[in-house]
Amino acid sequence: MEATPSSRPARVQKVIGWTLRQDPALGIRIGGRLERYALLSGRLEEWKALMRQAVPLAARATPEDRARFFLAYAFATSDDSAPVTDGIREAAQHYRATQNRFGEGQALRAQGYVAASKYQFDVAHQRYDEALAIFRQDANDAGIAVTQLCIAITGIDTRESLDAGNLRRIESALESFERFVALRNGWGVDFVGSVLTNNALTVPVTDRTRPALIKASEQLLRLADHSNKGSNFAAAGEARLAAARVAHRTGNQAGVVSAVAAIGNAPFGSLLNPVDQYRLLLAAAELEKDAPKRLITSQMIADAESIIITKFGKDYLSKSKLPTPASVLDRLLRNPLEK
Repeated sequence: MEATPSSRPARVQKVIGWTLRQDPALGIRIGGRLERYALLSGRLEEWKALMRQAVPLAARATPEDRARFFLAYAFATSDDSAPVTDGIREAAQHYRATQNRFGEGQALRAQGYVAASKYQFDVAHQRYDEALAIFRQDANDAGIAVTQLCIAITGIDTRESLDAGNLRRIESALESFERFVALRNGWGVDFVGSVLTNNALTVPVTDRTRPALIKASEQLLRLADHSNKGSNFAAAGEARLAAARVAHRTGNQAGVVSAVAAIGNAPFGSLLNPVDQYRLLLAAAELEKDAPKRLITSQMIADAESIIITKFGKDYLSKSKLPTPASVLDRLLRNPLEK
């Protein structure tokens, strides 16, 4: 009987388990190459459980297979036990000896990842910087994108000032995002997009971080476009609102207008309730009242009014006292991650 797509991952797991028992070296070779398949098929937990059993058997595999196995296992599990950290160290030595620069960069990054899981952020950043140097020298965009993503989610290096560390978190997320977009790696764009959103809303606004945060606001609109193309309209709406919030917290009025215009061009009421979205459009329009070319068009406002009248009656707007534009922006664009 032929395996169906839904049953195939389970059968693959059974094959790996059987092979580990019968021929551990072959099982480690196969298992170490199937981590991404397990992730994409939704069987990562089963894969990790099998590979956990394989750790004591790794010595039976060839140095190449052992290196690939430990790198895949470390990234999937954040296991910082001695056998795993020793395996990663051996992998780095193996790849260095065989002049496999990509493998060496991956091994250094894995060492950083494990160090970060133990809150050894200084060590993690040292390993990430070494890996990043290799990937930059080799113009390896994927290697740079993943390593910068790791840096963006890692605690601040205590050798740096807090301001410098926060700036790096934003700049690393920005570069990772841009490279994943260029690579057309949808999974990477989504993953780093969530990291960029969080960092842009939590990194304190200072003279040093403000330019990078303003750029982050712009890139969040690109994230919204990416989500929109994938028909993930809820994620697109959240990215637009995050862009507006980041622009507001940095005092970037032009950025606020651009983000609110993007919200206004989305299906009405899909993100905010109709009245709040109408008020937000009016507040943004006030910000650009002297601009030669307006992004908040009269048609947007007219459409918003029409929806409100249909929903609440024609007298609703005339009886409602609209708050000042500044108070609207402070309320609707309040950062949920700040007290």
